[in-house]
Amino acid sequence: MKKKSKTIIQYDGCWKNIILSDITKRCKKYLKSFNFAIKDEILKPFISEELACRIALCRITDIAKMSNPKQKPFPAEISLEYRILTKKTQVLKGLLYDGFMFQHILRKIYNDPFLFIYITDRLMCTMGQDGRYHARTIILGNPAIVSTTGLVEGPAKVSSYYRIKFALSKVSPALDAGLEKVLEKNYLLIDDKRINKIIPGYILQAIFFHWTGEPFCSDKMCRLYNAHWQKEMLECQLQRGVGLCEEHRKKLGKILCMMNL
Repeated sequence: MKKKSKTIIQYDGCWKNIILSDITKRCKKYLKSFNFAIKDEILKPFISEELACRIALCRITDIAKMSNPKQKPFPAEISLEYRILTKKTQVLKGLLYDGFMFQHILRKIYNDPFLFIYITDRLMCTMGQDGRYHARTIILGNPAIVSTTGLVEGPAKVSSYYRIKFALSKVSPALDAGLEKVLEKNYLLIDDKRINKIIPGYILQAIFFHWTGEPFCSDKMCRLYNAHWQKEMLECQLQRGVGLCEEHRKKLGKILCMMNL
């Protein structure tokens, strides 16, 4: 079956610096003929305590244990998820969600043939080969989920950062916050102004996966590079002159031919 060419993007979060029109404009640099549609209300008709309950079931309470979709969440957890859905509160720091379970919820709501890219502040995680949950930047598929908090927490920082942060947090929260400010050039922060330049690379990954099944590149200077470190992510997404490598420019040409664009 031929896939539809329109790509729908929604941001369902509270970062003030995220501007979807800016993000899609940057995507157009590579995908001039793509039709990006910005939607704000895809989930709104489905907001209910039942949906909040299903999202609460996605929460990870033990990073070494798979979430149980049959376990009944506490009323307070359902209430918090409902307030997040209705924009009455932000996603709380430290909450982890099973990315595939959350994707399944979106898939039940959204069943159109167009690629849907859902951007959220929720920290999405999947179980790794070591039997533990790990933070992820993106959950691929349709819908694809890009996690803003995952972009902050997923790619690792150097070990010295964690040692210093732990030590400062014991002394003073103000010193801990000051560390973030000093190191902001090396790491992405919450509500970082650079986010609109970084997310397009992950939208490209979602599009390549949707059309070819191959979202990543081994070239560290390609925007499809699957960065495991903050330094790598910032370099392949922000460094001047970085774009798609020659191989993926050719693949993109084939995608456009498939779409008759």
